[in-house]
Amino acid sequence: RIPFTIDQLLLRGSILRNTEWVIGVVLYTGHQTKVMLNSTNAKAKRSQVEREMNTQILFVFAIQITMCFIASVLHRIWWEENHTNATYL
Repeated sequence: RIPFTIDQLLLRGSILRNTEWVIGVVLYTGHQTKVMLNSTNAKAKRSQVEREMNTQILFVFAIQITMCFIASVLHRIWWEENHTNATYL
């Protein structure tokens, strides 16, 4: 029997090179280990100003789309009524 020590440990993601063969044991230590907890992507940090600005930009974009739609409908109505009288167009 050979005990496992830190000298025989290969952490997740490590690469073993320059060897022809290996005898190994896989140990599952769970999701609460330091290696597993550090392997997750960090949450993006945004300030309150950035979040507020994003909502305001979306609001302005929605207003612009609405105004374009209303202007196109009004232009179509005007065109149907006045296109024969507007010889300059």
